[in-house]
Amino acid sequence: MKSFPVLFIDDFFPDVEYVLNIAKNTEYEVKRSSATGVTSSLGLEKLDLGLHNYITEKVISIFWPPNDYIANCNLTIDFHKIDSFKSTNQTFNKGAIHCDNVFGADLTVIIYLSDHKETNVGTSFYERKQDVFLQGHTYVEDFQNALQAYNQDKEITEEREIIFNKYFDNFKETAKIQNKQNRAVIFPSNLWHGVTSFTEETRYVARLILFPSNVQCKYNNNYSINPLDRIN
Repeated sequence: MKSFPVLFIDDFFPDVEYVLNIAKNTEYEVKRSSATGVTSSLGLEKLDLGLHNYITEKVISIFWPPNDYIANCNLTIDFHKIDSFKSTNQTFNKGAIHCDNVFGADLTVIIYLSDHKETNVGTSFYERKQDVFLQGHTYVEDFQNALQAYNQDKEITEEREIIFNKYFDNFKETAKIQNKQNRAVIFPSNLWHGVTSFTEETRYVARLILFPSNVQCKYNNNYSINPLDRIN
């Protein structure tokens, strides 16, 4: 059961270049060796508290009535950067399919900050094939190991290609959203997703991860629960 819908919102920031400039001038580090790219060393709360609060309030107000909620939110907002990772081998030219609820998250927001001439460099969504049981990509040991090694050296080997294809064959793509600068993509964290394909340019995004939070609405308590749970 998905507690949130899949949405995209264009023109999310009034000045996306301001946000992109922060992303370009902050420090990054590898926080998970199985994740393609690097993550800002500091969260946005420490880089620009006003911007952090703006994103939080804008996202929360989409699902809960503005001025009618008291939110005790447990969330993180950071920047993610992928330098040129493009490959002519299609198996290696897309992001690892994963879901964020393996880390306990409820809602994921990706905001595209950089502008790209290439198409199909946004986000693809997938579902598992009916005969497949996977709890999360972190539990598939051979794929995890092959992905970590490829992220480090970018070497394409026959063994890695077999492992990648075997893992990707567990899924079928159901939708994709193009990378348009200043577009926010919002979706439930238990939805399988990944970068559709890599680009030769550096890719910058802002990411919000919302963990189970206490949102209390003052006038209509029905709105205190997650959106798609209200009708059940």
